[in-house]
Amino acid sequence: MSKVAKNTLIYTIGNILPKAASFVLLPIYTKYLTPSEYGILSSMWALEAIVTIFFSLSLGTSIFRLYWDCETEDLRKRFLGSIYISIVVSSVVWISLIFLFQNLIDGIYNSISFYPYFAYSMLTIFITCFFDVPQKVLMIKERASTYVALSIIFFIVNSTLILYFVVYLKQGAAGYLLATLIGSALFLPVYIYIAVKNFTFNFKFSYFKAALLFALPAIPTLLSSWILDLSDRIFIERYFSLTEVGIYSLSYKIAGIALILSASFNLAYRPVFFRLANSEDVSGAKKSIYDFNNLFLILILLFFFLLSFFSREVVVLFFDAAYVNAYLYVPVIAFSYFLSVAGGLIARYFEQSKKMKQNMFIYLLSSVFNIILNFLLIPYLGAFGAAYATVLSMLFVVVAGYYYSKKNCFFVEFNWKMLTIVFAALVLTFVFFEFVLVMPIYYSLGLKTLFALVVSGILLKKYYPLLKSAYQSM
Repeated sequence: MSKVAKNTLIYTIGNILPKAASFVLLPIYTKYLTPSEYGILSSMWALEAIVTIFFSLSLGTSIFRLYWDCETEDLRKRFLGSIYISIVVSSVVWISLIFLFQNLIDGIYNSISFYPYFAYSMLTIFITCFFDVPQKVLMIKERASTYVALSIIFFIVNSTLILYFVVYLKQGAAGYLLATLIGSALFLPVYIYIAVKNFTFNFKFSYFKAALLFALPAIPTLLSSWILDLSDRIFIERYFSLTEVGIYSLSYKIAGIALILSASFNLAYRPVFFRLANSEDVSGAKKSIYDFNNLFLILILLFFFLLSFFSREVVVLFFDAAYVNAYLYVPVIAFSYFLSVAGGLIARYFEQSKKMKQNMFIYLLSSVFNIILNFLLIPYLGAFGAAYATVLSMLFVVVAGYYYSKKNCFFVEFNWKMLTIVFAALVLTFVFFEFVLVMPIYYSLGLKTLFALVVSGILLKKYYPLLKSAYQSM
């Protein structure tokens, strides 16, 4: 088994176990959390995503690319230490400003106060900024087992604390956030230890400058991604309620299960992509990247189809009746996630060619487009408007990124014929089962399961040569 195949498997297991357990625990959480309280959590998660960008200055995005520019191990250690110090200083400044200007932050949402919700969330982000560089070092050095082991242990500790505060103490959304804060604090010494063992804390401004220049174009891109993925919660809360935010957010949780595979693949493949893209055997490298990209998109497409296919059954059978409408949004959200994954593959071409500004511009345009669509659609279509706005915005990212990178960047084509055929077949199947063949929940669950097994088997058998070729090439 190749190194990438082995690490992908390890990362997949490491991601599947916590995510699967999270999904098992989700019905428990939704039983003890009202849709409104779950809406608070979703809103805080959205805020955490954007705050993290500012705390870290997005310096971590430079590590995979610039680490290998350092010629010796000593220089690499000093580079990592310089980035780590920069992130720590930035985090201290930002957390101080947040608590100093808490009254301004209080006005972001209509019905969520700074204490305790914002306070707990911001402190958690402050602590987890200390995790970023050590985690990336484990990935760069392809120490997948260590990375995954820490992730699993963290999940177990964090979940135990959440269950204690939410289920036993019945502290609601505030208890959930406090538990996460405590769990993060407990693991802070572990990641500081990794940093001490692998970094040289001798700050060099030139390393910080190089990382910042690389990362700055990525910041607007990440902000745009945040707008595309999460800003709709703010619109829904403004126009409707936290209850609607909670229901809509649950559909994101269900659709996002397929991102387990995506995240696992990226963790293993990203450092390998840059190694291949910088190799002397250009044609061989592009063949490997071509195989991997198309294989990856087929698998992700199949996963998102399965989640959409079973969304009604999952919500009805496992979640509180207050969340029953969540399944309606899953297919649209799943498609937006698929487009996001495709856009991520294309963005890697920009990154390799050091054309981050161009990629930034595409995401900025898309985010402006998304805000306009949210403003126009949500008042009339509710959460559906938010979902459609995200799909159209992500489609713009994929189309614009594809045509620009094809002409101006290191580029590897996609097998559009194969992807189109598979996508069309899956869509027709979904439409038939959801709108033509309507039946009671348990009958539909059984028939869909049988059909899904057959279709998945056919697809996997058909594309097994591609799978084999991709992993052998690595």
